[in-house]
Amino acid sequence: MGCGSVFQSEDSKKQGYVRQEKLNDAVYCERCFRLKHYHERKLESLSISNEDILKCAERYSCPIYYFIDLLNLSEESIRLFRRISGVKFLVLTKIDYIPKSISISNIMSRIRLIYDIHEEIIPVSIHRDGTMNHFWNHISSHSFSQVVFLGMTNVGKSSLLNQLSFLKSNVESPILVSEMPNTTREFISWKIQDITIYDAPGFSYEHAYDGDLQFSSAFKKWMHPITHSLKKDARLYFHSSFTLQQDCVQNYVTFYGSNEYVMEKLYRDIPEFTYEETICFNDFQDLVFPGVGFFQFRSGANVTIRSAKKIFFEVRRSLLGGKNDTN
Repeated sequence: MGCGSVFQSEDSKKQGYVRQEKLNDAVYCERCFRLKHYHERKLESLSISNEDILKCAERYSCPIYYFIDLLNLSEESIRLFRRISGVKFLVLTKIDYIPKSISISNIMSRIRLIYDIHEEIIPVSIHRDGTMNHFWNHISSHSFSQVVFLGMTNVGKSSLLNQLSFLKSNVESPILVSEMPNTTREFISWKIQDITIYDAPGFSYEHAYDGDLQFSSAFKKWMHPITHSLKKDARLYFHSSFTLQQDCVQNYVTFYGSNEYVMEKLYRDIPEFTYEETICFNDFQDLVFPGVGFFQFRSGANVTIRSAKKIFFEVRRSLLGGKNDTN
């Protein structure tokens, strides 16, 4: 269990390593043990590709629940969802972090509109038993004997599976949960009542950000959107990673993401930020950094991103709408 890796004692640099003397009694591999008890975080790429994860999931020939939250909602993540054949559902997770002023039903409508989603969307939170019961009833009422949990890395699949296990069977599963990307490394099966759930490794982003950006993406409390009044000569400096500058006399830019990120306004360039890219924005569009968060620009402008190396992003219609935009 743990991360799903098969235990081995031959090579300490490979996944699943356990010292020989502990091999018979181990619950976690050495990596998972240190992550669980010492919070020792080390970013490691998966040995299984996104393509292989999709193929493995479809071999089970059972319904697939695809997990997504606001931070990993992007064309990249939806493209993987579209590739799933057969019965599938979209699960909107971590809804307890969404500010109470933002309607969950409106967000679901916007997701359908922006990404052309026709499948059922199920909102769920591990902190709300009502949504957990609704989610479980959705699985059990369809008489599914087995299902697969898929989604981008760090979206909350394993956390939800653990919570379901405790809620419905009063048993805590030994599946490891952490804020570190790629915690689950292989497919793990777990039975709750008469239903077998396969928890898949999270899909990796094609262009992953550096460790500090990924580690800071985890929420410590609810999302608190931060709005900056950004003048033409100012730069928004984001977590020592990149700057944003726009060419309106004054624009209002709101960031939706973890409050662990540090942002400040500067009136100078960062010398080491030699990479530059400019995008033309319309009113109420989002600049999306998948897995990190998104910026909503209230007014149309030319927005320049500067960084030490290429930063990958997407532009979309505002997820939260605008004055000239209706659901």
